[in-house]
Amino acid sequence: MSDIIVYADEIVDIQDDVHYTEMYNELSKYKTLSHSEIDWHKVYTNSLDLLKKSLDTRVFRGFILGVISINTNDVFIKLNEVINHYHALWSNVYKKYAEENSKQAKIQNKFFTDTLNELIEANNTYKVNIPTEIVLNINAVIDDFNNNLNTNFQLMIVPAKKEDKPSENISQNNTLSISTKSIESMDTREYREYFFSLGRKLLEKDILNIAGYSLFWEGVWGRITQEVPHKNNITAVRYPEHNTIEIIKNISEYTSGNIIRALSNLLLNPFWFEGYKIFIDYSNKVNQHTIASHIKSLACLQLTKFEWITKLHFSNNESFCSRSLYNFFNDNQPHYRVEVVTEPSKPVKHKKENLDTKSLKARLNIINNELDNSIKSRVNGLISLAETMHANGLDNSADILYIEVINLMETTLLKDYLIEEYTNIKEQQHIDK
Repeated sequence: MSDIIVYADEIVDIQDDVHYTEMYNELSKYKTLSHSEIDWHKVYTNSLDLLKKSLDTRVFRGFILGVISINTNDVFIKLNEVINHYHALWSNVYKKYAEENSKQAKIQNKFFTDTLNELIEANNTYKVNIPTEIVLNINAVIDDFNNNLNTNFQLMIVPAKKEDKPSENISQNNTLSISTKSIESMDTREYREYFFSLGRKLLEKDILNIAGYSLFWEGVWGRITQEVPHKNNITAVRYPEHNTIEIIKNISEYTSGNIIRALSNLLLNPFWFEGYKIFIDYSNKVNQHTIASHIKSLACLQLTKFEWITKLHFSNNESFCSRSLYNFFNDNQPHYRVEVVTEPSKPVKHKKENLDTKSLKARLNIINNELDNSIKSRVNGLISLAETMHANGLDNSADILYIEVINLMETTLLKDYLIEEYTNIKEQQHIDK
């Protein structure tokens, strides 16, 4: 968007405005069962129209949520403009409302603070891909607010210089069109949606397919590489919403629809380790012990890899992972550094091919079609998928699958692993007698 917008310089009542009504109607679905039906482009365009008329921070919130959900370069350009505009005016507005101390003043200040925190959290948990120069500008604004308004905003993580561009090809229902892109060129959101899509397809066909759970996990944790910014161990990451907690706690039946819904909500809150435990306990309760063990191994792997997880807290001071939770995930777990043994005379060299999504999908389809219900088949399928990921630089995912192979091998009797051979021998023995 190259058009120049003249934004409002004061707060005026816009509740009777048709644009506000349209924006509000969409946002009323936010974090409800109708969340997926939100038309984020409508939220975004209506909020932009309203910002020409009023600085009302309820409009600011709609705008920011729209930016987070659309996640493209053109909305980030407008984001930069709006942040700069609020920076120029909000200090005076904030101080004015602070002096008034009225109910309306408190509402406006709270919406502004909460909304800016949501933007910071979205950036710092890799849900958006804001360009480096815009992040640096917003950090300068945050610094100024903290110094002059006595606020306590966290700074945003600055992305690496070699930055992937956000996808411009996003449909109205936010389904990403990424079927021909290489995994390495995906931005964080595309990466998550791609692996969620693969995991969903596997679990829709077979809810016990371990690879499906691993792919969901990779979608979130595959791009988390550094410690979340914090102040005295308190981060800007919000504790999960009540609706999310209820979805995880109240899975009615172990069906593909219920489990996929639970995983989608759980993994959008990756640092909520209590949620993983709830899911594991439920899986054990309904005798899905293999799944429970696998999720437990996945969580333990992250705790081993990122030691900072146990010291950090959500914005409400709840711990990401308490000591008791840490002990739960580390109880009876195997060693977590899994090495692939090759010919000892040759150094291990990873071939970093440009793995495109079509080749990975094709490989998954082959593996999935070859699987039967035997443990041997499952092990061979996991090894094959792990080797494919390992050869293409997805080492974290490969390690996760190798861990599951070790779990299966260590907990499976030889007769169960070689069930076909065992059955044939038993039958032959019966015939001989």
